[in-house]
Amino acid sequence: LIQGGGSICASLDVLGAKVVVADPDAGTITADDATVCLDNATVTISATPDGNSVEPMFYQTVYVLTSGPDLVIQ
Repeated sequence: LIQGGGSICASLDVLGAKVVVADPDAGTITADDATVCLDNATVTISATPDGNSVEPMFYQTVYVLTSGPDLVIQ
């Protein structure tokens, strides 16, 4: 590093940048109704988050309904 110049334009931060590492986790949800009946080929289901998710700042939790071992999105 050449103080005041040199062939590369850069700066040196001896302390480094603060990095916060978060381990995002969607958590779990609980079905609002234990049993849902299928009427006329249409059913509405809902669930409530259990409050155990880890959502870092600027992240958003989204739940998607899937089925089967291949996790096909419904």
